[in-house]
Amino acid sequence: MTLLIILTFIMGYAAITLEHSIKINKAATALVTGVICWTIYVLSEPDKHLVTEQLMKHLGEVSGILFFLLGAMTIVELIDANDGFQVITDRIKSSLNQRGAGHIVAALNGGCKELFREFEARWIG
Repeated sequence: MTLLIILTFIMGYAAITLEHSIKINKAATALVTGVICWTIYVLSEPDKHLVTEQLMKHLGEVSGILFFLLGAMTIVELIDANDGFQVITDRIKSSLNQRGAGHIVAALNGGCKELFREFEARWIG
């Protein structure tokens, strides 16, 4: 079973690297490879309760990340649609040197990171 899963993964990885040659989208290849690996594991494992627990754990982690990213992307799109980033770019004066602009970007990045951590802590996790 383990050897079959490893071979399936290697073939899927090779298909992803040869995306342009075989003209198959790498996201589709990755999804199909994952499904085939899990299917092999489910069909060969005698303890179905263990498989269900593991599958739910991994799907839960992936779905949590996806929901967080969808929410973050929605917030960014809403800010961008309402020219919210224009406020930030207007505040960064072109007379600043590279170092000053870098400090401003780093401070804004840290503030946004803390904001998203707080959002994640309260609403997601």
